Amino acid sequence: MVIEERAFPRHGYKVAFQGKDIGTVTSGTVSPVLEKGIALAYLSSDTLKETKEVQMLIRGKEIAAQVGRLPFISK
Repeated sequence: MVIEERAFPRHGYKVAFQGKDIGTVTSGTVSPVLEKGIALAYLSSDTLKETKEVQMLIRGKEIAAQVGRLPFISK
């Protein structure tokens, strides 16, 4: 996932879609190349059929995140 806002995703943060818990971040950081937060997470595959935009719960605030494919940057 890539976060457009300036936020630092961390292991264990919850991921939601339409107020429903759909997964958990397994690792996250801020990419020095993209200058955005990036994260890997386990997500419900059923939800991903509906959308590519989810919300990551960071310190009680919902932050929009885009689900994408690896790698985060192409060569």
